[in-house]
Amino acid sequence: IKRHADKARELLKAENEASERKRLERIAESCDWISENPPRNLFDAVQLFEFWFEAGAHLETSVHSIAMRIDQVFWPYYKKDVLENKTLTRAEAGEIFAFSFFKMHEHGIPVSKHGVRLYGMGTRDYITLTIGGQIPETGEDAWNDLSDVILDVVDGYRLHYPDVKIRWHQKTTREVIKRGCEIARTGMGLPSFKNDEVAIKSILYNHG
Repeated sequence: IKRHADKARELLKAENEASERKRLERIAESCDWISENPPRNLFDAVQLFEFWFEAGAHLETSVHSIAMRIDQVFWPYYKKDVLENKTLTRAEAGEIFAFSFFKMHEHGIPVSKHGVRLYGMGTRDYITLTIGGQIPETGEDAWNDLSDVILDVVDGYRLHYPDVKIRWHQKTTREVIKRGCEIARTGMGLPSFKNDEVAIKSILYNHG
């Protein structure tokens, strides 16, 4: 992570464009911080996730898939930066996630001929990011403003990867279902839908 900070500062020396200098300075400062400390904001949190994704999921363990509730994991940082402190706009938050998705687009994964290549031809990786669903403790709807931002990123940038799924249940609003269908009908195949109430019961049953 510190080497990435050093690389950003190296690029900064030859950069004259103000916006690019600001971006490189932000990257260097963030990388220096998260190499030894917890994330302070949304940018730090997504940047740290990116390093885990590159090193932890691919170089160290070469997992064949990851799955996460992206709108829940990053919600505390988004809520603080965008809604409370207003140090980040909604559009800027969307751009942070868009760049993270772009990096996921770049990946291939080393797999054996007799493994994933036979049943997953053409697949780069199995990355599933779910949004919405239920709050486990209460059963209430977990949809939030970041869920909408993720849909905006998928729709606006026409990203077909990573695999974004809407977790729907009895308390999911009609507006959420409609918005998801409107994006999917454009031909991208995203977002897809997962029935929370069936999937959760199936997982619990399978695991005793």
